[in-house]
Amino acid sequence: MPKETFYNLKESKQHQIIDAAIKEFAQNYFDSASLTQIASQAGVSKGSMYQYFEDKKELYFYVLETIRLKRKNYFAEGLNKDHDVMAVLRRIFEKGLYLRGRIRY
Repeated sequence: MPKETFYNLKESKQHQIIDAAIKEFAQNYFDSASLTQIASQAGVSKGSMYQYFEDKKELYFYVLETIRLKRKNYFAEGLNKDHDVMAVLRRIFEKGLYLRGRIRY
């Protein structure tokens, strides 16, 4: 989990950091991903990143959890519209195709 200082940031700055992290982790393996690059893309210093997260691993797992929750909520919207099992499965499949490459924090 992020440190309290991360939650004290404006929501827009939190989004910038998470969006930059998603982009970096999507383009690089964990070991190759650069915290310096994430900080630069987010418009914060690398030192500030350590004020928000313990390390790159903590940021990585926070990003994964954020994406998991976004996907869960996105798919849940489709489930709430139908009770027909085939229609629900079709909608989940369609939303999955649409969601691919469009996850934003």
